Amino acid sequence: MAELDIARQLLERLDQRTHILAARLEDDVRRIESRVAEQSALTRATVQAPARDAAMAQLLGGLDLGAALRPGLSVLVISWNHAGFLPAAVQSGLAALDGLPANEQGRVLVLDDASTDETGDVLADLVAQDERVESIRSPVNLGLSRARNVLLQRAATTHALVLDADNRAAPEGVATLYAVAREWRSAFTYGNVLLHRPDGSVDAVASNDVPSPGYFFTRAHHIDSLAIVAVDVVLDVGGYSLDPAFHAFDDHELVHRLARLGHLIGFVPTVVGRYRVDDLSHSSTLGHQALPPGRLARMYDQDGKLESTVAAFAAHPATGPVWATAAAAKLDPRLASVVVTS
Repeated sequence: MAELDIARQLLERLDQRTHILAARLEDDVRRIESRVAEQSALTRATVQAPARDAAMAQLLGGLDLGAALRPGLSVLVISWNHAGFLPAAVQSGLAALDGLPANEQGRVLVLDDASTDETGDVLADLVAQDERVESIRSPVNLGLSRARNVLLQRAATTHALVLDADNRAAPEGVATLYAVAREWRSAFTYGNVLLHRPDGSVDAVASNDVPSPGYFFTRAHHIDSLAIVAVDVVLDVGGYSLDPAFHAFDDHELVHRLARLGHLIGFVPTVVGRYRVDDLSHSSTLGHQALPPGRLARMYDQDGKLESTVAAFAAHPATGPVWATAAAAKLDPRLASVVVTS
């Protein structure tokens, strides 16, 4: 009897061990599949680059560019097979412009990035409904970075709100963000973004921390592309990165590059918009979803000095500045009274 009990215990332990090994094997397979998919997406983006570059150049050649930027805010929207979401995004962009003085209202520029759904028809209706909506179509899929760079070059205003077609802007938050961006002349200004489900429930609040010196490399961070950029500054530093490794993280790369180059980055504690979280959202359909480990640090922080040189601040029109780094105060002495010392 004792021998049977021992045998049962051994079988139970073996069964438990088998389940553990099977779970580990399943995890390993998922990781391998993810890496293969990432490498496949990276290879595909690299192969597509020449055709996309040519298509972008041809598209820009047909647009009216080069006029001096006037004070104001434009809204930049990219749609790639997001016809069902596009009306809400465009209407939220128009509502955001409505909250600004009339002479500072730019246009809602929408780039149809070679969509194969009803985006073209939806866009035609939106253009007919409001003259501030401008539609641009690329016959070749440009991808996020090139599409954003086209819209940046088409923008006729000093500032632009970057808004993906499946997200929605919060008009009051955008007005607050724009006021801070103009007042403090920040190159990149962001606020809180609500991550929400299709049923309207809120999953979390992203972009929820000030860009402190340690924010970039000592911890994971989330500064979403749903932000206001100074158009001339971003164009001067080369626009959004065309490196295939960053085609899903061009916003992260841009913030690091601006920081390394000494441009001012601003955070505003206000809800600037809603970010859709589901299987049909932009971020879920891009393919390559892993930020290359250490890539940003190798590019912008090999000497380990970025943390001590980030020019960043937090402010709100109702309170003025509430936090800043020493580097930010060097750019604008008005921030000196709120510089953090640790």
